[in-house]
Order: sequence, then structure tokens, then C-alpha cells
Amino acid sequence: MADFRQIMETHWRERGQQGGVNVATMLGNKPEDITSAMVEIDSKEVSELFKSYFKDPKTMKVLELGAGVGRFTGILANTFKEVISTDFIEEFISKNKEVSSSLYPNVSYQVLDATKMSYPPDSFDLIFSYWLLMYLDDKEVQQFANNSLKMLQPGGYVMFRESHLHRNINVATPKGHPTHYRRLVEYHKMFLDAHYTDSDNQEYVFEFILGQSSEAYQQIYGNLAEVYWIWQKRKVGDTPTRNLQQWDCEGDEGEQCSDDTTEDDTTGDSKHEEGHHDDHESDSYPGEGFFTPGGLQVHKDVLARVNIQPGNRVVDVGSGSGGAMKYISQELGAFVTGVECMVEEVEKSIKLLHKLGLRRENIVIGDVKLVKLPDATYDVVCAREFMQCAPDRAEYCAQFLRWLKPGGQVVVAGFFVGKDCKEAHDFVKGFGWPPIPTPAVFAEMLEKTGFIDIKMEDYTKDYCRIVNEQLANAKGISEADMKMWKSYSSNFEEKLLSGIMTWRIITARKP
Repeated sequence: MADFRQIMETHWRERGQQGGVNVATMLGNKPEDITSAMVEIDSKEVSELFKSYFKDPKTMKVLELGAGVGRFTGILANTFKEVISTDFIEEFISKNKEVSSSLYPNVSYQVLDATKMSYPPDSFDLIFSYWLLMYLDDKEVQQFANNSLKMLQPGGYVMFRESHLHRNINVATPKGHPTHYRRLVEYHKMFLDAHYTDSDNQEYVFEFILGQSSEAYQQIYGNLAEVYWIWQKRKVGDTPTRNLQQWDCEGDEGEQCSDDTTEDDTTGDSKHEEGHHDDHESDSYPGEGFFTPGGLQVHKDVLARVNIQPGNRVVDVGSGSGGAMKYISQELGAFVTGVECMVEEVEKSIKLLHKLGLRRENIVIGDVKLVKLPDATYDVVCAREFMQCAPDRAEYCAQFLRWLKPGGQVVVAGFFVGKDCKEAHDFVKGFGWPPIPTPAVFAEMLEKTGFIDIKMEDYTKDYCRIVNEQLANAKGISEADMKMWKSYSSNFEEKLLSGIMTWRIITARKP
């Protein structure tokens, strides 16, 4: 532990000595135009996240950790009531104070090692850090999460941004660079595992609010593995405010990439990334980037109903492991934002899209009905085999309407109840889904939301045909997996062909 801490401190001190104590040094001495672009995009994005997810920022007290020379200190000061800006390198925090103190009277400055922070309980409304946890080992990150719970007010937030899976493309990394490029599921598990019990024996945990790829790294490098996280402190036993699936994060625990030992210095792809085994991923069925029967062919047919054009902006709801995002970006030439709640699937999509280098994709992790995408911005919202699993369909439809430009289209495709009967509802319940409406009932919901030009198409026979053809031609999957897929598909096919269930494509337009 002591050796690692010394390596990290030496690394940052040498970086400051070689490049000077400035923002360019903190960003790795990139070319001036790239540094300027990153600062501009990051500043705008962080400001938007603050405004979108924190209701009363002018009442909030903030602890900024790993502040460096103050790249975000001014933004924090302009947004929030009070800021304590800290860094463990004295030269960095001194420079921050020199530049910022006369501009921002609501900021105080401290030399502080984040692994040793100890403020009284309920001291802060927000703890903010940027590229901090990737320089801590797993035990230190878990302790950081626990300490943050203690120091935050009930309802307070921790927000951080880290690099995941691999270092950035084509960025040279010095020997001994003390960086942990963790999987997203590792951070997710550490913060879900965090706990704190106060003096009144009240227990607290973190609730996941948001994960979002950095726009700056996506635009400049095509790198979706730079991710912002937001978590909120809440009492154990409180009714969750966000109906978000609590997925299993136990798999492949502890795998991470240490930059000085496992990097390919020419491509930027880490051996961690290449060697990671995805238990649910298959190259042949249902197809790369898909985990539902029908794969790409069904998605092509669904998207053909809304005529996506090059340069359009599309939201792929329930984007899963990225297959549809890849098609929309690579083949249709559109800009696509995927929204997905399952971190494991997001990791798969990041790896799939990382290969494209098109810089037309972005990913948001979270509950669709609470994700803060910009209003009136998108040409198309696509939700394939998502609404059948959604418990709050009216709220989701309202989100789709907000996101779309006037004249924009939504396409919803998937399973609906064909006959409103006990057999249909029992079948749906067996998959853990909430009650599914008939197509007519769902169309009425869209109309009440404010959509017009609602059209419904029965795609049931085509869906069954495509799924059976894919199963017949599937290669390279185990006998057990083939048995599972055939059983899954035949169960649905029986209900679909009998009329108990139906597979529909429903389109509508925003006025």
C-alpha cells in the first residue's frame, strides 16, 4: 500500500515538474487544440449535469476531491453555495488558490489525501471528484464509498468521473503510471456495497442515479469508456424513487487493467479488454450486440418504419449490448444515444462500439423515465422489446415525447397481449414482466400522451419466421445454449401463433 501511494505521489509531482502546474499538465500535455476542446466540452457537460440532477444547487455545500489546479473549481463555485477544494499535492492546491481565490469567495482550499478524509457526519450535500478513484486500489475505493456515505447529508450525492476498461486511444503512457482501469460493474458493486450506520442506528446506502459517457472523449477520441457516475445517499427501508433493475455484479470480480503491465501501446486496446469473457455473449445467435431473438434483422425491419436519415439524432431505448447502436451509426449514418440500465450490457456495447471509431454514439446508464436527455432534440426514439418490461409505460411515453423534435417519430416494437385473458397474463407474469396491454390500449396511451398519426403493424409471422431461420442456421454455440434458446423461442411462438400474444410495430409522431 505504502509503495503504491508513493508511486502515485511521485508520478503527479514529476508531471507537475515536467509540464508545469497547469491544466495541460493535468490532462497529460495533449496538443493545445485538444486540451482547449476538452476543457470547453467538459465544462459545458458538467454544468448541464449539475443543473439537471441537483434541484437546489445554490443551497448545497460541496467537497471537491483531487481538484488539481482547479479545472472544475470555478464551475463548482458558480453553481453551488459553498465549495471546499482539496488535493493531496500542495503545489497543485496552492496554484488553484492563487488563480481562483480572488474570483470565488465561496471557495476554501485544503491539502488533503482523499484516502484519509475525515469530516463529521452530514457535512456535505455533494462530493465531487474527477479521475481520482482510478488511482486508488479496491480497498481504498470501498472505503471512499463508505466514508462518503458518512459525510453526506441524507439525500446528498457523490459524483465522479473515471476511465474504464482501457486507457485512451493513442495516448502514450509512461512506465509505472499508477492507474486502475476498472470495469463499470466493479464501481457499481463497490457503491452498492457501501453502508453507514449513524449514532441513532439508522442505516444508509447509496442509490444509483446515473452513468453517462463523457461527451468530450466521445467526440475527440471515440472513447465511450470515460463515464460520469452519480449516486444518492438514502435510508435503508425507504421506498426507492427509481424503479431501476438491481443487476448482479458478482461476475469476473476484480478484473481490471493496470496500465503499466497490460496495455497494447499501439492501439490503446488493453489485454483486459480483449481477454474478458462475457458469459451471455454469442457471436452467432442472436447476433453480435444483441441478446434477444431476431437480432439485427428484426431491428432493421423495425427501424425501416421510421426512415432514419444520415445526420439524424436517435435514442435507442434499452440499448443492451450495442448491436442496434452499431447499425444506426455505421449503416444509417445517424447519431445515436443508447439508454440502458444494465451495466454488464453497457460494458459489452462500449467494447463493440469502441472498434468503430465513428464518434457518433453516446451511452447513458439509468432509468429511462428519469434520464435527463435534452428536450426537443431527437428525430427518432426507438424502443424494441423494452416497453413489455416497463412498469411505468405512461411515464416513458411522456419522456419520449419530451425528447423528440416537433415532427419526430417514436417506434415501439415487441410483445403485446393478443387476447386480454388469464392465460396471456399468467404467461407474461412467468417472465417477471408487469401486465402487458393490448396494442389498442397502448395506442390509446400514446394518444393521451400527445402523439399523433399512430400506426400499428402485426409483425408476428415475420418475427417467428426470422427467429426460426436464425436458430436453424446458428453456429458456434453450445448444445446447452441451443436447447435454452429453442425452448425460449418455442414458448413464445406457441403463444404468438395461437393469438394469445402478438408482436407489433407501433409508430407515432410528435405534433
